[in-house]
Amino acid sequence: MKYSLQKREGFTIVELLVVIVVIGVLAAITIIAFNGIKQRATETSLISDLRSGISTLHSLKSMNSSEQYPADLTAADLKKSPGNTYEYSVDNTVSPATFCVTVTNGSTSYYVSDKVTTPTRGGCPGHSVGGIAPITNLVTDPKLADDADQWVTTFCTEPSSRVSVSDLPGISYAYQFGDSGPTTNCRALLTGINLAQNQYHAFSMWAKAPAGHTLKLEIFNGTGSTLLQSSANVVTNGSWQRFWVGWNNGTTASVRVGIRKLGNTGPVTILATGGMVYQAAAQYAYADGDSPGWSWSGTANSSTSSGVPTSN
Repeated sequence: MKYSLQKREGFTIVELLVVIVVIGVLAAITIIAFNGIKQRATETSLISDLRSGISTLHSLKSMNSSEQYPADLTAADLKKSPGNTYEYSVDNTVSPATFCVTVTNGSTSYYVSDKVTTPTRGGCPGHSVGGIAPITNLVTDPKLADDADQWVTTFCTEPSSRVSVSDLPGISYAYQFGDSGPTTNCRALLTGINLAQNQYHAFSMWAKAPAGHTLKLEIFNGTGSTLLQSSANVVTNGSWQRFWVGWNNGTTASVRVGIRKLGNTGPVTILATGGMVYQAAAQYAYADGDSPGWSWSGTANSSTSSGVPTSN
C-alpha cells in the first residue's frame, strides 16, 4: 500500500496580522460611530427636556396671579428623560421675574433661561456644568467692593483702610495694612466666615508687599482666640501673589481668616484682597458672583457666591 503525502495549506503569520489589524480598525470605527450616536441621542433628550421645561415654566407663570415662576423644582414638576438631572434657579423678587434651568446627563449640559430661550450647551451661573459640581465662596465681599467692615488688624502700627488698586484684573479694591517700623506679627483678619462642621475647607487670597518680606495665611476660630491652621511661609516678590491653605475645621462653625507678616522687618505696607473660603481640598482660581458662570446667592458683594471652579 502506497501513501501520498500532500502539503497542507494555511495562513501565514503576515496574513493573520493583516486580518487582526482589519478587525481592529473595523471595531474602532464601530465604537466611534456608536459613541457618536449615543452622544447625539443624549443631546437630543436634553434639548427635548428643556423645550418642554421652558414651555411648562411659562405656562405656570401665566396661570399665577402674581406672574411668578415656580419657587423650586418640586413646584415646577418638570418632566425629564431617564438619566437627565435638572438644576433650577429663580428670582421672583424682580420684575419681570427671571429663571434659569440646567439639565445634565453625564458630562453634557444644556440650559435655558428667561433670556436664553433656545437650549444652549453649558449651564446656568451657579449650576453644575458637564458633570462638574459648583463650589461656594463663603466670603461675602471678597474683593471689598462694598466696604472693609469685615476686616480687623492686630499688632499693626500703620492705620488700615480700603484702597483702590488697578493692577489686579477684575478687582478694584484691597485692604491696606502694615507697620511703620521693624515690628513683627502684624496681621489682618477677615471675620464672620460661617462653615459646615467636620468638613475640609480651603482659604486663598491675593496679597502684595515689597520684595523680601515673609507672609503666611492663618485660620482662627470665630473669636480669634485659637489658631487652627497656617500656611507655609512665603517670601514676597513685590507683585501680587496667590496664597493658599487647607484645613479640616472639625466642630468649628465660624472662623476668622487672614494674613500675617513674620519677622522683624519694616516699615512695610501690605495689600490683601480676593478672599475665597470654600469646601474642597483643591486649589482653585479666584472667583465670585461676578465671574463667568458664577452667581451671587443674594445681594451682589454682600452674599456668598457659587459656580463651577477652575484650576489655579
